[in-house]
Amino acid sequence: MRIFFAVLFSIIIAVLQLTVAARLAVLAVAPNLILSGILAVAVWQSERKNAWLILIPILFFELAAGRPFGLFALSLWLMYFFIERMENTFLKQNDFLAVLSLAFVGLLSYEFFRILLGYVFSIWHLAEPVVLSPFYFYAVLPIGVLYNGILSLSFLWALNNMKILKNHGPLAKIK
Repeated sequence: MRIFFAVLFSIIIAVLQLTVAARLAVLAVAPNLILSGILAVAVWQSERKNAWLILIPILFFELAAGRPFGLFALSLWLMYFFIERMENTFLKQNDFLAVLSLAFVGLLSYEFFRILLGYVFSIWHLAEPVVLSPFYFYAVLPIGVLYNGILSLSFLWALNNMKILKNHGPLAKIK
């Protein structure tokens, strides 16, 4: 049942990313719903987390978007495991400042992996490398971090408050 909900949620989030999120762009920076959702899952402290379920929305988006296949998926996958490792080793606290800093580091690590893999893909002529101009550093990166940071914190809040994911209630017995 959890896989069904993950697939359904993945289809909805990929469609929203391709249709609605593009219309919310500010200075050519659109919110990335998939990045924000996966970052929220990476920061979320739960024993029921499954790393393979995050691959479902990434693959739906990769198949529907016109990007080089694998660039987005590898960037998100590397960011997920980097943040999960940081959460398990460095940040054992569950206060707001730790979660906020973990989300900030996650967004910056995603950008780092995306740029790095973009250059690797450009060696094989599969993608154009990201041009690191001053506009990127004073406009695109801060707006992207702000947009996706707010989204990931709201997704994290939703994950913490969902009744289906808690250990009590009638829906908790669904496996």
